Amino acid sequence: MWTAEAVADEGMVEVDPYWASRIKALAMIGYSPTGGMVLLVLAYRDLHGRLHGLTAWPATGRALRVYMERNQL
Repeated sequence: MWTAEAVADEGMVEVDPYWASRIKALAMIGYSPTGGMVLLVLAYRDLHGRLHGLTAWPATGRALRVYMERNQL
């Protein structure tokens, strides 16, 4: 539920490809109201363009800064 909320966040930021990914995964950085935090959600696009979730964790450092700056928080 937390990851779905973060991805649906109107202020969600996409980083494609995510700077730390060796497989060029897409990062979606967004706020989860239920979790009460900004999450970084990693996913990859298959050959048909569909997204597949890989993992997620609380955003810190650079990812949190990017989210805060883009949303002027």
